[in-house]
Amino acid sequence: MKKRVSLDDVGKATGYSKATISLALRNDGSIRLATRRKVREIAEKLGYQPNPLLASLASRRFGGRKASGMPLAFLQFPCGSESDEQILKSVLAHGKDYARQLGYQLDVYLGSNFKDGAHATRVLFARGVQGIIIPQHFRPEWLPGMEWGKFSVVGLGEGIADRNSPLPLLRAAVDHFDVVRQAWEETWSRGYRKIGFLLFRVPYRRMEDEERWGAVQVCLARLPERKRITPFISDFNEGRGPDRKAVDAWVRRHRPDAIIGYNAWYHWVLTQLGYRIPQDFAFAILHKETGTEAITTPQSGMKHMRSDPILAGLELLDQQIRHHQHGLPLHPRTLTIHSEWLEGNTMPIKKI
Repeated sequence: MKKRVSLDDVGKATGYSKATISLALRNDGSIRLATRRKVREIAEKLGYQPNPLLASLASRRFGGRKASGMPLAFLQFPCGSESDEQILKSVLAHGKDYARQLGYQLDVYLGSNFKDGAHATRVLFARGVQGIIIPQHFRPEWLPGMEWGKFSVVGLGEGIADRNSPLPLLRAAVDHFDVVRQAWEETWSRGYRKIGFLLFRVPYRRMEDEERWGAVQVCLARLPERKRITPFISDFNEGRGPDRKAVDAWVRRHRPDAIIGYNAWYHWVLTQLGYRIPQDFAFAILHKETGTEAITTPQSGMKHMRSDPILAGLELLDQQIRHHQHGLPLHPRTLTIHSEWLEGNTMPIKKI
């Protein structure tokens, strides 16, 4: 078995002390730039790969100041709407906090700042980045020439882009199919049989939408065709929500005894239309907030797993770094994250 290259090996090849090498490999500003470059070049030729545990200990021993952790990068690209950008900002805040708990420092790099993948590779490697997190909507053609083999890499979610231009990765993704299925099963178990779905449709294709729609079809297939309620699907309108008149017409036509809605927008629209929930019909939400937002969203429904993919992705990245796994895997896999039902006041057990 090939012997792992150590700091001592790099020291013998460069003539520097272990402390100097450790700081140089972490791109510490206390070491001259020329020295950092020399150490990195020789370390790369020797095939040296740092151990995050040892690096963390070394930063505490030799750094003389609070350790910032092993560098990780999140590659950020435009993700559509303004609300998506705000959601991503919140998700990254949770990710940075969790990265620090694991002994890393997660920094955001704008993809637009790189000329191409070769440029991104040089910048990230020079800054000591060990692992990269790729967002769901990333497309490989945005960074042509990227040398993924220099880093541990994890993807968040599964996108349509993965099918059109494959980038095989280890991924962490919410099981949106199961979110819908669980909401249906819970609603059904409480005695409701005329169940309708209120969903959104975004202007671009997303894998999670296709998973969600597939689950709706599977759930409806349990009913005789004459008892199935055609799902209401609204085009997404930034900041305005679904068309109230269209929602009202759908409810009056189908008269459901329970509705499963995409998010809190639909609950708000239904109450604005004058419907009493749960007196007129029960209601469950597919994305129930659990933080301070939960105070104003008392619906029953599935826990929103907004930040869970990046937390699980950091754990996958940590495992890869510790086991010196770099680049694109031969056998890509997805870690699926399951949601859970959260009780509220909109889905009581139906009285017979």
